[in-house]
Amino acid sequence: AGPVISQATINLNVLVALPITLTNFEVSKKDGSALLKWSTSSESNTQNFEVEHSTDGIHFSTAGYVAAQGNSNTFKYYTFVHQSPLPGQNYYRLKLIDRDGKATLFPVRAVQFDAGMLQPVIFLQNPVMNNNIQLQVNTTGLIQLKIYNLQGQKLLTKNIRTAAGSRSFINLPQATPGIYILEVNSNQQRFTYKLLLQ
Repeated sequence: AGPVISQATINLNVLVALPITLTNFEVSKKDGSALLKWSTSSESNTQNFEVEHSTDGIHFSTAGYVAAQGNSNTFKYYTFVHQSPLPGQNYYRLKLIDRDGKATLFPVRAVQFDAGMLQPVIFLQNPVMNNNIQLQVNTTGLIQLKIYNLQGQKLLTKNIRTAAGSRSFINLPQATPGIYILEVNSNQQRFTYKLLLQ
């Protein structure tokens, strides 16, 4: 008889050390914004944290970046403020990018915002570039926008009908670089914001 050949499957569990030990990650509400806090007890070859935001817990987009420590064996503490949450449930996720370009995802955290907790509008970009003001609107219905220069001269009045979570764009082609005041009238309330045109 010929030789007996036995076939065996060998399972190898290879433990790969993560470049970071995340000791805490929490999200809370602060003045109409989402405040993210997290800490690490060790880091190796880390570059930055990408903060991701979602309204359904499935599809995430980048909210911003925070520089990581790089290499550390002591506790490090980080914060990030997301100034444009939307009404309803907001989901946040940390993605660590190391210096080799590898990404590590961490568990999702969520926080609920009622429409009344949020400012009626939020600047998506401030300072404003190219005289194009980009706003996120957090209220539903008719709002009135007025823009003044620091001498009190009204440059623009605009009435817009919006849905919560929508975006609005305002162009000021004649405005020169400087500081302006945006007045928002919504639901019989008036809010004022300072904006910088570059």
